Amino acid sequence: MLLSPLTRSRGGVQHLSHARGCLAIPPGRRGWTASKGTPMNLPTRVLVTLAIAATLAPSNARAAWPTDPDVNLPVSTGAADQRQPAMIADGAGGTIITWWDTRGGTPDIYAQRLDGAGVARWTAGGVVVCSAAKFQVNPVIVSDGVGGAIIVWDDNRKDPSYDLYDLYAQRLNSAGVPQWATNGVPLSPPNVHDQLQPCVVSDGAGGAIIAWQDKYYSGNANIEVQWVDATGARPWGGDGPYVCIAAADQGHPVMIADGAGGAFIGWEDMRAGNEDVYAQHIDATGAPSWTADGVAISAEIGDQAGPQMIGDGAGGVILVWTDSRSGNADVFAQRVSSEGVPQWTADGVPVCIQPNGQIKSVIAPDGSGGAIIAWADWRSGNSLEDYDVYAQRLDGAGEPQWALDGVPLCVEPKYQYPSGIISDGQGGAEIAVTDLRNGTDFDLYAIRVNAVGNPLWTANGVVITAAPGNQSDPVMVSDGDGGAIMAWPDYRTGTSYADLYAQNVNADGTLGGSTLAAPPRSPARFGLRNAGANPALGALTLEFTLVDDSPAILEIFDVTGAAVIGREVGELGPGTHQLSFTARAARLRPGVYGARLAQGQRRAFTKFAILR
Repeated sequence: MLLSPLTRSRGGVQHLSHARGCLAIPPGRRGWTASKGTPMNLPTRVLVTLAIAATLAPSNARAAWPTDPDVNLPVSTGAADQRQPAMIADGAGGTIITWWDTRGGTPDIYAQRLDGAGVARWTAGGVVVCSAAKFQVNPVIVSDGVGGAIIVWDDNRKDPSYDLYDLYAQRLNSAGVPQWATNGVPLSPPNVHDQLQPCVVSDGAGGAIIAWQDKYYSGNANIEVQWVDATGARPWGGDGPYVCIAAADQGHPVMIADGAGGAFIGWEDMRAGNEDVYAQHIDATGAPSWTADGVAISAEIGDQAGPQMIGDGAGGVILVWTDSRSGNADVFAQRVSSEGVPQWTADGVPVCIQPNGQIKSVIAPDGSGGAIIAWADWRSGNSLEDYDVYAQRLDGAGEPQWALDGVPLCVEPKYQYPSGIISDGQGGAEIAVTDLRNGTDFDLYAIRVNAVGNPLWTANGVVITAAPGNQSDPVMVSDGDGGAIMAWPDYRTGTSYADLYAQNVNADGTLGGSTLAAPPRSPARFGLRNAGANPALGALTLEFTLVDDSPAILEIFDVTGAAVIGREVGELGPGTHQLSFTARAARLRPGVYGARLAQGQRRAFTKFAILR
């Protein structure tokens, strides 16, 4: 398994994330020599996963994206349906998109990679992820950490009646080549119950953790979880551990990684006879860490439904949901510590409790321990088609930072609702909006709001597509330049078949080539330092500066002088970069370590200690 080439920095600080796994060394170079002739005979399970995040410097590669919102970029078009896209950032300014596709007669799973210029890098129309018999639908996707992706989907190839679905997964490398068994690996043995509603996060080592609703053919639906490692094996065995087996049904799980090989999972729960929101943490062995069957996030009267979740930046999570305790649909949120203890008002703090209804909430981190939440809002009370888009920022204490009950971001006539949200990296957010303002067909818009709640782009949003027919429910990822890439099912041809289209929007709200001016850049000064806490409590950040793009090696070595981690980093180019990882992921025991950066004749050193 080889690490994909790194993408050169466009200036500023680049971040590299490292989680558990092993460093991959090209064939024939097991004994390759680092700086000063130090042998790099590394363990076979020390993988440095490098996820590249570009900065706000402009990129000429953006010019290939269409600038006309009536044109957009076709990803997959043909006499068949391409629907239900899911996408991730590829770490190099582009994206990997997956969807289900009926070109073979029944729904199959396909994928495509678009680079930062909007150029398809894999087979035209997409590569086949799974073309097994019967139906494959509902794909979800996560990065494998080395330029590829892991895709999970619902699959009924084993059921003669087409009624029962199992879950399968496939890993694609950065070239779009499947790495596991043809048509994917099952996440559990074939069962007599449905496995539905999958969600997926990275395990930090080239594999993934997957949670889903496990619905017995005649019985209750519970929440189950499984780990599939970088080889496609299931280390937790069998069906995978249960997260919740309480009475009645549990469903619609959401999940984020905990950074240590485990995950936080939230879900809707009917154990009390109405929908409540519960959550649980599982550790790296799959074992629940909190109260059996989960911690009640909100068990108020009425329904609490549609939970969404982000990390709080301090080892815990923030959840948001639609809440009918008042008789209306409102928006509430709660922060939960890493130990499973709610941090804000019991059963959640109100985000918006205006009359009529607020639905379809989405959430993104604000970068300061809080959250930005957007939702569809019917406070106008005009007609059922007159929902607008509002947003609110909560700080780490759950206090609103913008106007009470939110700021209006889109108040055009008819129906607008948020379909996705990402952080803009500067305390604000970018929001994808499905919009019926033209009165006949849904179009797509995008909104950027800054850290104090002010819209930065065109009032009521920048049009992403206004092509004929319906375009709705886009997915959205960061482009690494402060902008975003969106993808959606598209009916502009006027047929009953959906095609798949995509579009970028730059940090300044333009489409196509960015018009941002390049920030001034000072000459790079070679160096290496520990940018995190020292001693480190299990996590470390090294910051290093390169003077050019010539070969450079960054090593970590123990007190005996033996190198335990090493990486060629010269391809990152001149500028300042960061490498962050956990001691557990890197298999570093408590103790004192050194780090060395070598580029040409230049050398830089630093020391750090790990406590646990």
